[in-house]
Amino acid sequence: MAPLELIDENDRRIFPRFYVFRRMHYRYSYQVGDGLIDRRRIMKDFLTRDYPCVVPTGIMFRREALFAAGPFCPQADFAADLEMCMRLGATWDFYYVDEVLASERHHYRRHTATLHQTGLKVIIFYYVTRKSLDNKIVQELFHDNWEKMVRDSLFFCSCRALLNGLAGLRTRSPSLILNTIKTIMREDRDPINWLRLPLFVIEQTWISIFPAKLPPPRESTRA
Repeated sequence: MAPLELIDENDRRIFPRFYVFRRMHYRYSYQVGDGLIDRRRIMKDFLTRDYPCVVPTGIMFRREALFAAGPFCPQADFAADLEMCMRLGATWDFYYVDEVLASERHHYRRHTATLHQTGLKVIIFYYVTRKSLDNKIVQELFHDNWEKMVRDSLFFCSCRALLNGLAGLRTRSPSLILNTIKTIMREDRDPINWLRLPLFVIEQTWISIFPAKLPPPRESTRA
């Protein structure tokens, strides 16, 4: 896996804002420096922190790994690529190359951008996470701290859902905001997680104003 630069329709590098809060310089910039990422670490990140990789452009799989994992899951909808990455992450270690090896074209007419503007079907985040938590391999990986892993995983889903609710502010759609809140309360019934959500918003606002000063990935010199 490797980070992607973002480009516009004229192949110029751009730095768009995602979910209003963050300006994105690269996608899937996972760590500083190349290195092996063991499956416990990457699965914990997939479930509780961020999606380390999703877009197929930025990932290379072993053929036998993909065949063993089976077909894409249609129930995962727009997150079918994410669900496949999580399925592979439960069984395989990943290797990160800290070099920009691909580009993702970002413009506001593409399907993904439209979904972010009009609102994603946020229940899919919970579906993909619960599918992974039902995986016996994942349960064995985190058997020593399982209850906390489940709670934190659902909280991460709720954070993603809450960010999606921002589309309701952009489109002035009270129904989208209300439906997002209803989904969060229905799918994540932990009151502690509800109390954590305002802190998450404060954290994201702080990060957008004072982003971490990390070294950028290497620029590719390959033809």
